[in-house]
Amino acid sequence: MFKAAATYEDKINIDEYAMTVSAYINKCIEDVSTTKTIITRANQRPWITVEVRQALKARNSAFKSGDKEALRTSRANLNRAIRLAKRNHNQKIQELFHDAGNTKSMWKGIRAITEYNTPSPPVGEVDADFLNGLNNFFGRFEALNSTPAVKAVPHQEEEVLCLDTTDVWKTLRRVNPRKAPGPDNIPGRVLKECADQLA
Repeated sequence: MFKAAATYEDKINIDEYAMTVSAYINKCIEDVSTTKTIITRANQRPWITVEVRQALKARNSAFKSGDKEALRTSRANLNRAIRLAKRNHNQKIQELFHDAGNTKSMWKGIRAITEYNTPSPPVGEVDADFLNGLNNFFGRFEALNSTPAVKAVPHQEEEVLCLDTTDVWKTLRRVNPRKAPGPDNIPGRVLKECADQLA
């Protein structure tokens, strides 16, 4: 289907072929997966959960209403929710240290305990004139190039690139799903899980 769409006069446009395949993969990802927005605040404790936030809202609304009985009940519920959330967070951190051979989870636990976050580099002011100067400098090579593009013909002793389905499948199965997606925005998990279909 994709090959036929990218074929014009018995010639395959490889760029259009790749673009249609990646667009279809992205469409399938959007159809199957859900997008979730998570809001984190700088001063938010790691043990604060949805239940704790709901108990906080209930306590604040009871305080604003002036009902002393509702305020006492909501405070007790809030304290109970905080104790439960802290206990669950403590258990989750302790589970990270059970396997001494898994150093990744151990460092994750240490970062959670110390609340260490890698600092992001500061973003400075960007000078538009400097950026335009860079564009002009590097763009001059294209502007001065008047040689038409010619498709290179491989020499007789050079081998043409041939891809085998099993090689493609093995490569896709080796993709690390925890890595960030590339410029095509296709997650590694999709490439690994759908290796049979993509190969």
